[in-house]
Amino acid sequence: MLDFQAWISHLKTESMSIILHNTDNNEEIIRHPGSYHPLHYSNKHVKSSMHDGSLTTLLHTCHLTDALALQHPPPYPRTYIRGEKRLDYIILSDDICPAKTSSGILLYHSLCLGDHRPFFINLDSHLAFGSLSSPISPLI
Repeated sequence: MLDFQAWISHLKTESMSIILHNTDNNEEIIRHPGSYHPLHYSNKHVKSSMHDGSLTTLLHTCHLTDALALQHPPPYPRTYIRGEKRLDYIILSDDICPAKTSSGILLYHSLCLGDHRPFFINLDSHLAFGSLSSPISPLI
């Protein structure tokens, strides 16, 4: 988690927007307070005795948002079929959040036979990427 946070922080210093889809972290971010703990990016493993290793701390430090929570207030449905908690997320950098137009969590096995719920967000491509998206090719 520390290496991941340092890398995301580095990308954001280069004005990159972040979209993390289906982050199965086995952590319920709503129940973890997290903290602000910046890390320095390097080509070696990042170490910190002060970092709690949580996704919530990564979100706070890197200014990222749980996209589903923007439109869907708690209580959230469980997202892992053998668990009782929401463990899956779509995470956005704050600059992408205004482009989110809708989102949802689907039923288990509605798209595939996995043990996690499928979920989605829709983005306004002009707001998110600065131009209109390319047309989708029809199925043949």
